[in-house]
Amino acid sequence: AICSVDAIKLNFNEKGFYVPYVNQEECINCGLCVKVCPGVEVNFEELNLREFNKLPEDTYLSNFIGTYLGHATDERVRYNGSSGGIVTALALYALKEKIVDEVIVTKLRKDGRPQAMVTSDRVEILNSSGSKYAPVPVNTILKKIIKEDNKKKYLFVGLPCEIHGILKSGKYLPKLKEKMWLKIGLFCGGTVSLIGTGFILWLYKIDKNIKEILKYRGEGWPGVFSVKMKDDSHKKISFPEYYPYLGAYYINPRCRLCIDHTAEFADI
Repeated sequence: AICSVDAIKLNFNEKGFYVPYVNQEECINCGLCVKVCPGVEVNFEELNLREFNKLPEDTYLSNFIGTYLGHATDERVRYNGSSGGIVTALALYALKEKIVDEVIVTKLRKDGRPQAMVTSDRVEILNSSGSKYAPVPVNTILKKIIKEDNKKKYLFVGLPCEIHGILKSGKYLPKLKEKMWLKIGLFCGGTVSLIGTGFILWLYKIDKNIKEILKYRGEGWPGVFSVKMKDDSHKKISFPEYYPYLGAYYINPRCRLCIDHTAEFADI
C-alpha cells in the first residue's frame, strides 16, 4: 500500500502465506516499504511516545485507560461472533452514531480466502463477524484509502501487526493516520497458513466434496468451523477439536517472534 510506483505485489508462496514480490524494473529503491514493515522492526518505545506521549507502566498491556469484560447485547451478534461479538457491536454503533463513515473489516470468499473490504452496510458487517484463520491481505485496501481525496473517517479492525504497519506508515503518510480514526485490535495468537485449512478439510475427509467455506468461528462460543458440501448439507467441526492442529503446525514463523498479542496500540 505504501509503494508509490506499485512495484510490489502480494502472492501466495508454497507454504500458504502472502509474501511480497518486487518488480525490480519498477522499483525506485526509496526504501519506504522496509521502513514501515512491522516484520522488520517495531520500536515499542517510539510508538508509545508518539501515540500516547508516555511510556507504559504495564509492560505487558502497554498504555490503557481501563480494562473491561463484556459481550454484545444483541443475541444475534453475540451468537455469530467468535467470543462475544464486541467488535461487531462497536462497529455498528460507530456507524450509527456517525463516529466514522466506513468500516474496514474482513469477509470470507467462497474459496475460503479472507478478503478485506470497506463498507458502511450493516448486513455486510454482520456477515464479516468471526475469526478468519488464514492470511488477510488487508494492506491491499489501504492503497485505495491513501489515494482517495476526501475527509472520510474509517474504523479499522485488525491484528496487532497490521496496526503496527498503519502507525509506522502514518509517520510518512499523515493522511493515512488521519483517516484511520478508530482502531479496534484483535487478540492474536498468530496468522495461520492457508494450507492449515486444507489440512483440516483433508483430515475430516471433506476436501473432495466441499462447495464453500462458511466460517471458522461463530454459532455460539467457542464456535465451529462450518462448510457447505456439494449436496448443500453442512459439515461442522468444533473449535476445540480442529484449532490445536492449526495453532501447533501452521503459524507463520514471524508470528513466533511477536510480543504484542493484545494489540497494544489499538484504541480498543
